[in-house]
Amino acid sequence: MRKSISSLARNQNFMRNSLVNIERKVNNLIVQKMDSNKDVMFIVPKPIKSLKKFEALETELRNSEKRNKFKNQFESYEGFNLSGCVNQIMRKLMAPPLASKFTQYGLGTGKENFSSTIACNVVIRILLNRNFEFDLIKNTLAEWFRRSGERLKSYLRKEGPRDGLAETLNDSDDEVVDEVVT
Repeated sequence: MRKSISSLARNQNFMRNSLVNIERKVNNLIVQKMDSNKDVMFIVPKPIKSLKKFEALETELRNSEKRNKFKNQFESYEGFNLSGCVNQIMRKLMAPPLASKFTQYGLGTGKENFSSTIACNVVIRILLNRNFEFDLIKNTLAEWFRRSGERLKSYLRKEGPRDGLAETLNDSDDEVVDEVVT
């Protein structure tokens, strides 16, 4: 009886130690995963509001390592269909004040050409990897930019007097570092 009790106690200690080791290993894996995602999360921490900040991002995206981090960040956004994917990705990339300054092909008075940017190429690659057709992607992006005026009006109603229209639409250089991590 004594041997069986001591044997039982030893087995219990062994199992407890094994569970503690397993828990420690799982926690280490979670921490490693979080650390590997930290860099990804700060390429575009919040939607970019100004053209100068977007140009700073474009400069950063010339670096292949930054471009891969950018791609990884936006690959995680999902939608049920192509327009849902485009909407999620583009809303995380551009705030309405910036989106209203672009069109897909730069057509219009004083509009920038999004299709000529590195960010556009990366977004298209992400969507192609999800088996969407190239022409549909281009058309969906063009439609997203066509509706940017509606989103800007809604944005200004929400953000309006608090932030001020001039500040929201201003292309000031300050805070570029806050938007794009170098």
